[in-house]
Amino acid sequence: MESTGNFFKQKREKFEIIKKKASGHFTKVPNSFIMSENFTSYEKLVFIVLSKYKMTHQTCWPSHKTIAKNSGYSISTVKKALKGLETKGKIIKERKPNHRSNIYTVL
Repeated sequence: MESTGNFFKQKREKFEIIKKKASGHFTKVPNSFIMSENFTSYEKLVFIVLSKYKMTHQTCWPSHKTIAKNSGYSISTVKKALKGLETKGKIIKERKPNHRSNIYTVL
């Protein structure tokens, strides 16, 4: 079984490659989500930021600070929005041992 350290090292390396390729590209978000009245504007933008960082398997691990920087929201607003997205079934949040950021699966 692959160690957690190696797993995240490989994911970071893949992310850096994708990040370089994705510079100047677009983030795909379903119109039905954007138009939905079930989500706050904070939740929508945080979801879009997570979508920007997700990998090919729908996972990403940006820190609260990174999400706040990308969204223009405070860290406390980001945490509330993430909790709302999790409660409403748009993301799954995991905590891995020895990993500083949460891992988010974007659904």
